[in-house]
Amino acid sequence: MLRPDAGTVRREAGRIVASFHRDRVEEGDDLSVEVSFPKQAAGEHLPTTADFLLGLFLVVVGGAAGGVAAWRWRGPRPERTARRPPPDLDRPMAVALLGNRDGQAFLATLFDLARRGHVTLRHDREDQAFGTTDVVRLETHPAPNDLSDFERRLVDTLGEYETLDDFWSDTRSFRSDVMSDVRGVLFERGWMENHTVRSGLLLGGALVALLGGFAAVVTGDSALRFYLLFGGMGVSLGGFIAAVRQYTWTEDGARRAMALRAYLDHEKSEIERLRETSPARAAERLVDALPWLLLHDEVSRAWIEETKEALDAADEVPELPDGFVSLVETEESARAPVAAFLPVVTVMGAVESSSAGAVGAAGASGAAGAAGGGAGAAGAA
Repeated sequence: MLRPDAGTVRREAGRIVASFHRDRVEEGDDLSVEVSFPKQAAGEHLPTTADFLLGLFLVVVGGAAGGVAAWRWRGPRPERTARRPPPDLDRPMAVALLGNRDGQAFLATLFDLARRGHVTLRHDREDQAFGTTDVVRLETHPAPNDLSDFERRLVDTLGEYETLDDFWSDTRSFRSDVMSDVRGVLFERGWMENHTVRSGLLLGGALVALLGGFAAVVTGDSALRFYLLFGGMGVSLGGFIAAVRQYTWTEDGARRAMALRAYLDHEKSEIERLRETSPARAAERLVDALPWLLLHDEVSRAWIEETKEALDAADEVPELPDGFVSLVETEESARAPVAAFLPVVTVMGAVESSSAGAVGAAGASGAAGAAGGGAGAAGAA
């Protein structure tokens, strides 16, 4: 209660301030003011432990909802076994179907072109201001009658560059356009479904929910603002998770994808088995299957070097394609089987260490699906 009645009570700088106005008081007159409580004044709600726990619960619920949606939208997952890649699936389409980074399509195809003699990959070293750096020099020998449309476009473009690093740093738009065409073929064949609009709406909704939650904190002063903040964070998290399902398999696409993964697992296991019994044969089989194996989650330079280590104790020299050449002097201590296989390892190492394989180097240390353009050289998924 406040008297005179014309007075006000307000919150100011953490204090309760009572103010009033009265006509001028003559000298000698008495003036009395009475302030008593309770008197309601707008205050700031400070969150309690229960508020935070409820908020975290809202975040978890939102994220879980997004995870459930992403799982339900993942498409079919049939069980398949295979000893060969699906005959109607080439490497670029396989990369797009598996959801791997686009760069793997070009690097896997590049290794296949080297294996078939259309391209020679020459490992070399260049002097730099702070030492030497590994490079992969390109030399093309196209045979148009033995090239697919994708391979022909790649070979024609490779011919314009001296090194793989130059090609990679200057052709981002080209690679994006080519892979867009590849995905279009998958949609036309009915192997994948495009949910770009749905993903875009989810991302937009997630952003709005997040901004709305922060706006509630800035403009509100009650417990509700914290619930709106955490609720917005939960909705945003769920939206981002669910938006991942931009492209999904159809039944036909899933069968091919699962068959391809079964083939990759089988081929990797066979090479590991051959290392124990016939390292030279393992090296030959690895190079022959390498363009496909680059799509496997666990194939990296480190994994390939295990074959080189097995060759240290071998007498038989593997017969490998001429597409892998090292211009770097081989160590005198290297035995003949190792020397024959070394260009493959050094080319892989140069690709990983170049800017084209910067993300691929992370794949070499065990990161499977996280590799980007150059990740194909490291074999990340």
